[in-house]
Amino acid sequence: MTYEQFAAEVETMIQNLTAIAKLGGAGWAFKYQDHSLAACEAAAEIGGFDATFAKMFNRQFREDAVKVAMEIAA
Repeated sequence: MTYEQFAAEVETMIQNLTAIAKLGGAGWAFKYQDHSLAACEAAAEIGGFDATFAKMFNRQFREDAVKVAMEIAA
């Protein structure tokens, strides 16, 4: 990934997080997103958002979170 691609992905993530913070109730959009963890973390840091929440925009992170929650519940 080039710097320009990464910067564009981070900008998209910041826009997504800002929209959710302002509008709320947009959690359904997570299932359509799969940004790199690095972009999620960078967007959280730059935009002042919670890093764990931002990482929910990464498909693998979401899947792993569900597995952990299931193990805890068992």
